[in-house]
Amino acid sequence: MKISYRWLQDYIKEDLPTPAEVADVLTHGAYEVEGFRAIDNDTVFDIDVLPNRASDSLCHEGVARELAVLADLTFTPIGPKVQVDKQLKSADALSLAIETSSCRRALKRLAFDVEVGPSPDWLRDQLKVLGQKSINNVVDITNYLTFELGQPVHAFDYDKLAGEDRMEIMIRSAEAGEEITTLDGDVFTLEPGMPVIADSQKALDIAGIKGGQVSGIDESTTKVMLSVCSFDPATIRKTSQKLNLRTDASKRFENDVPAARSRRAMERFSQLIQEVADATIADDVLDVYPRPQAPYKVGVTTQHVNALLGTDISTTETIDILNQLGCETEVVNPTQHISLLAPDQVGTPYKYGASVTADAPKAFDCSSFVSWMFVQAGIALPRISVDQFAYTERLSESDLMAGDLIFANTGKDEGGEIYYQTKEYMAGTDIPEGVDHCGIYLGNGEIAHASRHSHDGDGGVVIEPLQEAKQFENTVGYGRVPELADERIVATIPDWRTDLRYSQDLIEEVGRVYGYDKIQPVMPDKVSPAVDENVRGHIRDSLVSLGYTEVKTYSLVEDGKVRLKNPVAEDKAYLRSTLRDNITTVLDTNETHKPVLAAENLQVFEIGKVFLNDREVFSLAVGSDSDTGDEDITEVFSMLSGKFDYDFEPEVSNGIATALLPENQEMSSESPVTDDTSLFSPVSFRTPSMYPYVLRDVAVWTPDGAEPGDVKSIIQDVAGELLVAANLFDTYEKDNQISYAFKLVFQSDERTLSDAEVNEHMQSIETRLEGNDGFSVR
Repeated sequence: MKISYRWLQDYIKEDLPTPAEVADVLTHGAYEVEGFRAIDNDTVFDIDVLPNRASDSLCHEGVARELAVLADLTFTPIGPKVQVDKQLKSADALSLAIETSSCRRALKRLAFDVEVGPSPDWLRDQLKVLGQKSINNVVDITNYLTFELGQPVHAFDYDKLAGEDRMEIMIRSAEAGEEITTLDGDVFTLEPGMPVIADSQKALDIAGIKGGQVSGIDESTTKVMLSVCSFDPATIRKTSQKLNLRTDASKRFENDVPAARSRRAMERFSQLIQEVADATIADDVLDVYPRPQAPYKVGVTTQHVNALLGTDISTTETIDILNQLGCETEVVNPTQHISLLAPDQVGTPYKYGASVTADAPKAFDCSSFVSWMFVQAGIALPRISVDQFAYTERLSESDLMAGDLIFANTGKDEGGEIYYQTKEYMAGTDIPEGVDHCGIYLGNGEIAHASRHSHDGDGGVVIEPLQEAKQFENTVGYGRVPELADERIVATIPDWRTDLRYSQDLIEEVGRVYGYDKIQPVMPDKVSPAVDENVRGHIRDSLVSLGYTEVKTYSLVEDGKVRLKNPVAEDKAYLRSTLRDNITTVLDTNETHKPVLAAENLQVFEIGKVFLNDREVFSLAVGSDSDTGDEDITEVFSMLSGKFDYDFEPEVSNGIATALLPENQEMSSESPVTDDTSLFSPVSFRTPSMYPYVLRDVAVWTPDGAEPGDVKSIIQDVAGELLVAANLFDTYEKDNQISYAFKLVFQSDERTLSDAEVNEHMQSIETRLEGNDGFSVR
């Protein structure tokens, strides 16, 4: 993206640093400045904005705001000031409707007495340095706003719209086969699902991507419909890809242009049209906004900030940085905050499926009420009651404190459905008790909850004695939110930062603005995971020294206890709950590879995580395909138990044994026999070849008294380095002669061997064997 140095100065009170210094500040703190160069009387930066910052930074205002924070400068946003004619009403000449979910908000306004002509020098020059060609003053303003605010806008010639006195404008889905000719003359055939802005007869443009020729601005235009919209990013991206039509507008919309910023963009659009085209602006704006979103609130603790960054930043410093980024902050005690907030919500109507961001606090269901209350205290909870049940720590009724959650199975589908499995948090986890209702314990025996069956018959939020709450007659559990005890900084996220949704996002922002270069490296204290890994390392060494080979297998399997919400494939829909099935597959698969492994038996092991309903733990699996496999691996575990002074209790069957590894506090890595070499001998390692092996068999009659080793020695001497294994697989005696049959394995570390090359080696081996007295190749 190209950014003008002079344009950035419009937003900064102080004189900007030099272009080189600006590039350095932005590169180290926000984006990658790939270069900059002088153009006319300006300097243009080429900035790579990553997707997470595209919603606010694909524009000069966004980059200037970021520069001000990083360089400790004063950011001065441009406040739109437009003079309207109170006698002129857009609603008298227009109606507006949204008929597709792909449009989140739409605004329309009329501008009268528009004088279309060349743009003023400042506008033409500003677009020129960014590589934009001037069209006319109205079209240039639409392009200018895209680069100024990151909000694409469009201008329609009102007199070209279909209708008589009051034009019907709608944002709808395209009809199958509907065609539109864009401003540059290209014709596109649209499909259902592609959004268009249309009048009562025809599509006017490909919404969010490209304007249509049918309502384009020209020198005869005098009345303009100003248009500002916000679209679903996924829909714009899919439409753009299907049509192979990429524009400045589509790039921004597919990166989530915030709907909350649309009204400001309309005011700025109106102001500029008035200034450069001498237009008269209607008093009102048609604004259709089906589901306004409440500002996001995200909480973080100073302890978490410092633990994650390795810093010693104070609460005051953290708040100051968040405020610089445009967040509104407050420090709260979650328990007190929730207790004080709950009475204000009493009487709020009940709405099943109420959204935490779109419906609250005007309406709640039971779990959205709980989620919203905790969000106000800076704590994010799962949205659904059964997921909240799984997320919280179990406790008894006698341990209840203010802020704890209470869960019930009403037997009446209180919330629309009784859940016996989690839906999103640890999806697929069984909850045998069943959950369909929840509330917040406020202390003193009282509970706050949103119910469609409150005690007085009217649905809504109530506070009542727990013992009298009919919805909690069948309480199935009590839960405590782990973060409840910590004082939290609650940040209300500015509407332009759609990338800040979790506490980790805030911590990253604090670290970025504070300066990663200020963070001093400190050697961490020894932590328990290191002890666990040390133990696992000793187990690995022990098993390898016994001749077992370590394998690594997939954690995603066809069946298990924890199902993924969005599996990549049906045979990888679960997290594994055991290593046994994977080890069985390894043994079966490698049966045909025994020759190259130079092993009579396969002996493998794996140390890896398995996923149970409520936790993930490390497990050890040992497998062998020998006839005495069960006995062999039982002995292995017995030896491990002696080595590590821990009583392993493996489940052994069909040549495979599995056992959960203990936590570090249950088994010391400082074993009394750690250095005992009598049980375990050192082994050497050879990097396996990445090229395929070739198998050949050779059988030879030998005179009485000859040994297999005599034959093998001759074969190895002739074959050279390409022979990686010579395994005796058959012995046959007849007429005082013995036939020894060997399976030969040829393989190179540098290339794929050809049949001709291997045949040449085999010919040399057979010739050499035939040359020995009494030897005869069969």
